[in-house]
Amino acid sequence: MELSKIIKNQNMERIFYFYQENGILINDINSSEYDVLTNCITSGFSIDSLKTIINLFSYTNFNYEIPNTITNEPTTLIVYSLLISRRDVCTFLISKGADINYKFLDKDNSFNTIIQFLIHQNNLSYEDFCYIIETLKNKCKKIEKLKIPQHILKLLIKKKRNEMFLLLANEFLHYNDFQNEWYTFALKNNNYKIIENLFVMDKRSSEKKVKYILKELKKAGGDDKNAYTLSIKIKNHEFIKYFNKYVDNDEWIFNV
Repeated sequence: MELSKIIKNQNMERIFYFYQENGILINDINSSEYDVLTNCITSGFSIDSLKTIINLFSYTNFNYEIPNTITNEPTTLIVYSLLISRRDVCTFLISKGADINYKFLDKDNSFNTIIQFLIHQNNLSYEDFCYIIETLKNKCKKIEKLKIPQHILKLLIKKKRNEMFLLLANEFLHYNDFQNEWYTFALKNNNYKIIENLFVMDKRSSEKKVKYILKELKKAGGDDKNAYTLSIKIKNHEFIKYFNKYVDNDEWIFNV
């Protein structure tokens, strides 16, 4: 398509010429396989240029799914902008009336499913994830409305997306108690790095925490190699103190 080539080169003068020469409206060119605005966002158009495109092609609605030829699964214009790290476009689209929740609410509208969708996108950066959480918090006013499900937190532990886990877990703890099973799941998935963070988040005494971790390591079939790995991965002074108390370092026998 001629217009696609012009957009790819970000040639605004030729876009104007194309529009004037063909005398078309957006409904004449957009389809399930093509969208001018999506194409412009993909090509890196600035916000000012996007404003021009919106006015030129008479865009009024920004709550729609982008063409199915662009992504592997259906997604909206605003979320697609986030997936390609165009946070500036997300903010702009919100200012134009785009709803970040569009197509991403469960059947009861009880919690937002956009978080789960984004976690499955392995190319999503931590910065973009932070942006979406802050945007949702500002929109929903109270983080409780997001109702972060446990399976999402476990998925992050499994994927070793530790920064994202900590961000959501800290929000989760505003209205829930610390979950012991996070330790268990981390041990089963060899995510020893997150255990040090969990150790700090858990408000029980250090001795109780270490005893629990070692018991769960033993239940998970942990051996001397696992115990050694745990001992060198976690640098917390309190953890080391009680770890050494309850572990025979010669034979790695758990005395708990």
